Amino acid sequence: MKKHIVLLTVLLMNVFVAIAQDDVNFIDDKMKDDYLLASPNEKLRLDSINSIFVEQFKKRQVSGFGNVLFGMVKEDVLPMLKNKFGNPSDSDFGNSIDFKNIRYAGFSFDKAYFNFQSDGIKSYLNGCVLLKTAKSKQEVETIQSNLKMTLSKKYNDLVEGTDEKGFKLYSGGISPLWDGNLYNLSLDDFAAVRIDAIEYTRDVVEVFGYRYAVRIVYGPYNYVKEEF
Repeated sequence: MKKHIVLLTVLLMNVFVAIAQDDVNFIDDKMKDDYLLASPNEKLRLDSINSIFVEQFKKRQVSGFGNVLFGMVKEDVLPMLKNKFGNPSDSDFGNSIDFKNIRYAGFSFDKAYFNFQSDGIKSYLNGCVLLKTAKSKQEVETIQSNLKMTLSKKYNDLVEGTDEKGFKLYSGGISPLWDGNLYNLSLDDFAAVRIDAIEYTRDVVEVFGYRYAVRIVYGPYNYVKEEF
């Protein structure tokens, strides 16, 4: 068993390094089973190694936007948002509290959407979208680059990709729902925040005068567990 645990330790270190480099996004079931079968002393050894990576991942974990934490109920979120951004743009909130023309962390955003998930009794903040309009692809690239530099300071280097229209995609961070146990990390816990771009239809351009928008998207995170 000792030889097996040494092998598992090496495997864990390789996997966690790969995760830190965004090469893999999950801990497989066999590694979880091997950990459960380990002796108390062997688990202590693995936990010591794991703690290094836990701390690194916790630094990348999304908690909220400003002082508003994801998972808070709407009744508590609303007065905090009003104090920060003034009155919402719509008095009928539904599953979203929306603002226009806000400024945050040195950036101006045309719109901000704070989205909620309801269990039928209470509604929980489960995501946020910040939107900044642009009139050209060059402006889109400039906005995305500036936002990437800012978010990378908090979530380390963001993973870069490209969507089907050729716009850059940047993603990073770990879900606020992660419980801090490395063996419970899943694919859904990664890419908790992203920067993307959208292109509007001609009708929208004619009415509002802008063709593109850059977004910072947090979530959505699933706080309501539904079962039959």
